[in-house]
Amino acid sequence: MLLSGLNNWVIMAFGYFLLLVYNRNGWKKFAIKRIVRIVPLYWLFTTIKIISLIFPTSYTIHAHRLEFMYILKSYLFIPALNEQNIFFPIYTVGWTLNFEMFFYFFFAIALLLKVKPGIFISIIFIPLVILSQYKTNSWGIFSFYCDPILLYFILGMAIASLAIRELILPKRVSYASFAICLLILLMPGQYFKMNSVAESLSVFFCSFFIIYACISIETLDRITVPSKLLLLGSASYSLYILHPLIVPFAPIFLNYMNFHVVPASVALGTSISILSGLLFYKYFEKPVSRYFARFADQKSTNNFYGVSPD
Repeated sequence: MLLSGLNNWVIMAFGYFLLLVYNRNGWKKFAIKRIVRIVPLYWLFTTIKIISLIFPTSYTIHAHRLEFMYILKSYLFIPALNEQNIFFPIYTVGWTLNFEMFFYFFFAIALLLKVKPGIFISIIFIPLVILSQYKTNSWGIFSFYCDPILLYFILGMAIASLAIRELILPKRVSYASFAICLLILLMPGQYFKMNSVAESLSVFFCSFFIIYACISIETLDRITVPSKLLLLGSASYSLYILHPLIVPFAPIFLNYMNFHVVPASVALGTSISILSGLLFYKYFEKPVSRYFARFADQKSTNNFYGVSPD
């Protein structure tokens, strides 16, 4: 269950940090900044994946068709079925970005309408989560968005709302909640003889209380996060978007060295992924994001005040 929890913690973080730092009057600036953050890297790696499919090698995994509409949808964050009849874009990890951009869209709409994003998005997402229990393949693209994963965006915003109001857990409750919930997530689902619904609910509530407990502990104990961990957080998108290309080289290299030890392969793959992600963040993502962010800020400011660019 821990892997499910890790995936959902990332999604909760989107909701938490957005609600924590958003500007009610800055819908256009918000939208531009999200596009600048997400699109360049995703388009770059999608293009690399397309090139690898056009000129395949033994390293290429053939799981996608090169049809114009499928490629276009992959670039535009529109869910599309691959050859395995799964809603995966050409660059597979982009499926989470489809949910992320869906969330950003409604967050920007809430800012435009000057309504509370948490309430506005909850009104839209909760019915979709309920419908996820009844969806069928005949629903097409709509079925992709009917997914319980949307609840974690709401949870993230709920925790941010509590943090803004300084409604945090007592110290002992925070530590106990963190320990108990983490222990539950570390246990295999079959240990508790859970069905899929019970396991999903367990992950749901445990994820909520782990994040909420961490924020409460950080606030109560005034914990300063080490700069190296902050760097990993800043580079998280580079790590995520780059790792599918990097990780496979670990077993290939170890196989070449005739060293067949799975834990060593996992450790090596993780290490080179983190190192590559940090380097990519420092020398590519950060400079590129800064360039586009400055350009976006200038355009946004000029358009807002009705000033022509110099």
